[in-house]
Amino acid sequence: MAPVRDDKIYVAIRGNLSKAGKAVAVLQNGKIIKYIELKNPLPRIVKYNDYNGKAYVGHIFFMNKNFITVFNTENDTVERYLSYNGEIEDISFAKDNKMIISSWVPDKDKYKNKIDVIDLDNYSLIRSIPLNLKHHLSKLLAIRYIL
Repeated sequence: MAPVRDDKIYVAIRGNLSKAGKAVAVLQNGKIIKYIELKNPLPRIVKYNDYNGKAYVGHIFFMNKNFITVFNTENDTVERYLSYNGEIEDISFAKDNKMIISSWVPDKDKYKNKIDVIDLDNYSLIRSIPLNLKHHLSKLLAIRYIL
């Protein structure tokens, strides 16, 4: 869930056991005013970027694929779909137009945790930082981009 401009709230609709969700609900004044349809299933989190006014939807890692959907919060339209390799736990942003993602990928009987830094000017991977943790990453707070 992400509160953003114009008193709107965005909620990922994940679906249920019989049907995967493929939408984000837009709420305003306590009511659903529309749904943003997504190309890829299983949206997990929605994060708002205060620096550029866009929202980013992290999906659930499924069939060895994952995605990030980018949409414009002024008109609630999808702008871009990004492929992503990993189960997204959290997304944060830095004012120098960077997206920071905490995620993990399965590796045999364990998980590999990582933090990826993405340049939002061209959506390229700047750096991937492997983390040697025994547990999944959870939340991420980027106070100042120093990676």
